[in-house]
Amino acid sequence: MPITRISGKNLAILVGIVALGVLIGRWGGPALMHWVIVRSTPRKMQSYLRSHSVRKLQIGAGGVSYLGWLNTDITPSDEQAYLDATKSFPLPDAPFSIFSENTSLSI
Repeated sequence: MPITRISGKNLAILVGIVALGVLIGRWGGPALMHWVIVRSTPRKMQSYLRSHSVRKLQIGAGGVSYLGWLNTDITPSDEQAYLDATKSFPLPDAPFSIFSENTSLSI
């Protein structure tokens, strides 16, 4: 069987497909979805900050998201942003109203 040379855009696509296959095979569907959500968090946070002059942060949203809030969780749903409350928050130094229910925090 002849060897085909792959380069440029086709090589990038192939590498992406192989990486996706490794992620699915190694960690399964739920872990892959979590990785996708975590990667989308900076976009979600920036979008929220641009569109809300009064900023409200919900930490540990679980299954409850509030309209007008930046809803975050360590295992976020699609409309929530990833946030590990034990780490530094990747947010600007600015006033926020903060809501947390059923989450233990040491701030």
